[in-house]
Amino acid sequence: MISCGTDTTKETERQSESMKDTGEIQVDSFHKRISKVDYSDSINYTDSNGWKQGQWIRKWNGKLIEKYSYVNDSLNGHYETDHGEGYYINGQKDGFQFSYYGQKDSILMLNFYADGNHIWGGFPAAGRDFVIPLKDFHISVDSTYVKAPYINGQTWYEGRFCLLPDSLNNGRHLPHRYGVHKVYHLNGNLKAIVDYNKESIQEFDSLGNEKYRTKFENYKIHKLPTLGRY
Repeated sequence: MISCGTDTTKETERQSESMKDTGEIQVDSFHKRISKVDYSDSINYTDSNGWKQGQWIRKWNGKLIEKYSYVNDSLNGHYETDHGEGYYINGQKDGFQFSYYGQKDSILMLNFYADGNHIWGGFPAAGRDFVIPLKDFHISVDSTYVKAPYINGQTWYEGRFCLLPDSLNNGRHLPHRYGVHKVYHLNGNLKAIVDYNKESIQEFDSLGNEKYRTKFENYKIHKLPTLGRY
């Protein structure tokens, strides 16, 4: 049984505040902390000090390439590019940062930052059809609680991770799951409960009906993909 004792309650609350259960992703990362300067009528504006202010937008043939917000020459607020979006606060990335497939069809990669520091990253598009994601999460701190959304804002995955030395990788510190992890369907219903202490898995269909209960060693059961049937 893996145990990491760091209290991640505050980090969990912060990730929850960055997620809204609406019809689309909301990347509201502590926007109340942003110092407001009203340049709403100005685009690509530089003030008398030579500082960028307000929205800076770049397009190509009418298509948005990038849109950033500045306060006193510092990135501040929501940004959007042709392949992703996120938030800056006082020049530092903060909250969820999204990289998309195509025109926001699904989330290719999701990273979470706190005050400019990378906390964790995951791959919703690659992992959504499996109880245990094929591409593992990356974490940049000793221990953290991950709560990752789908493209529609519903929770996809949540659980605790810590970094531990891996004997098969020359002692390199790699992410390890511990405790109870939960996976969800796109409609918000619980998809699976994975208990890393008891090494057990319980999976449900998208209507909430139990499909099976099994142990980790029965990988022929729990490693079958759902292939989009949420």
